[in-house]
Amino acid sequence: MCHSSKDSYYTLDKIPQHRIEYITKRVKDFIKDFELKYWPLDCVKLILKIQEEQCLPIHIKSIPNLSHKTDAATVYSREFGNFLIIVNRNKIHYPFEMSKHRRLNFTLAHEIAHIYLKHYELPDKYKTENDLYIEELEADEFAGRILMPESKISTCNFTSLENVAEHFNVSEWAVLKRLSNLKCSHLRFSKTFLVCENCENVEINPNDSYCKICGMFLKNGTRGVTTMKYDDGFKINENTMKVSVCPKCGNSAIGEFDEYCPICGQYLFNECTNDCGGCHTTAPGNARYCPKCGNITTFYNSNLLPNWEPTREALLNKMEFEENLSGTSNTAEDIKDWDTMGFALFLEGYTLLSTLLENSTAKQCGETLVVYVKDTSIKDRILNCKNVGILTSMAKSQFKITVNDIKITALQDFYPVAPEPVPIDDGDIPF
Repeated sequence: MCHSSKDSYYTLDKIPQHRIEYITKRVKDFIKDFELKYWPLDCVKLILKIQEEQCLPIHIKSIPNLSHKTDAATVYSREFGNFLIIVNRNKIHYPFEMSKHRRLNFTLAHEIAHIYLKHYELPDKYKTENDLYIEELEADEFAGRILMPESKISTCNFTSLENVAEHFNVSEWAVLKRLSNLKCSHLRFSKTFLVCENCENVEINPNDSYCKICGMFLKNGTRGVTTMKYDDGFKINENTMKVSVCPKCGNSAIGEFDEYCPICGQYLFNECTNDCGGCHTTAPGNARYCPKCGNITTFYNSNLLPNWEPTREALLNKMEFEENLSGTSNTAEDIKDWDTMGFALFLEGYTLLSTLLENSTAKQCGETLVVYVKDTSIKDRILNCKNVGILTSMAKSQFKITVNDIKITALQDFYPVAPEPVPIDDGDIPF
């Protein structure tokens, strides 16, 4: 189903282009200001937190005598420089239980939008009816974007309109409007697929009994809504079913019949560790758990793969990093055939740089080339290499792209920093 001019939900054509660009910027500001990483959002909790911490001069109050047509309104005090969000008490149903109850979540996001888009700067008495109408559309668009980010709703598993609406804490109307403005209404009718409801892992085979990322038992036909691809694993050779490059020391000189790395002794197969049960399943390179019996894998047991929770946060941080580099009008794009760069560097005599870039990947984020390497030690060596600047000019000629900057990074850089352990005073020990 394609977008048509008769689509009653589509409203972006009524908002001036420069205002759409402003909304894009302010949405990014909002997500960054409040460090939003996990969805769904609960705007009731969010506004109460804002009110408590006073990071914005917002107060919220519910009253029973608002017009039935009014869900909420925001009043700005120029004298005190603060905002009062007034909510119709007769329309509050919280916690959310059904679609019409979740309308409150969108309403509160809409009121936040009026504040963040600075609609209050010019009093309403100086605005035309059309000005006010456009501001309402802008606030709706802002609310839709913070509650249902494009990167999340466009990759959704649309098991049903109700399930998607429930997942994002919004009404079905809000989902329809968001999809329409994204020109993605056809997603409602897309084919569903298997998704782990716990870690959002999308790589599930029909015969898997357990999620290979988090180890959760998979119910028959399990279909979560939002998805996550855990691309932090190691490449497995489909013919030998083992890694071609040692995941521990990076050695690539591995013989056809080698089971262990000849340099560091690392076992080269990511197998189930359930020796007593006789499982011996060979798992994918990012599997922490055996998809057949749920036991941990050899790579996870050897600490080559970290726990999935911090990995998920690292991947989210990585996506945020790419979005910030890409700007408002671009998206991060994989550099196809990047693996040919190493060979090109080798031919030009840059042997060390060629070796360091083995198994790296790259993306173009706006006019920035981002190169992802195995770990921070390799990143540091590349940055210390006198010839690293050659990457920019060679990438331009090799892949016909516009590059004005280059960043070398590793997934390790995006992992959350663990808090330092608090020293224990012997006097505090209760035993």
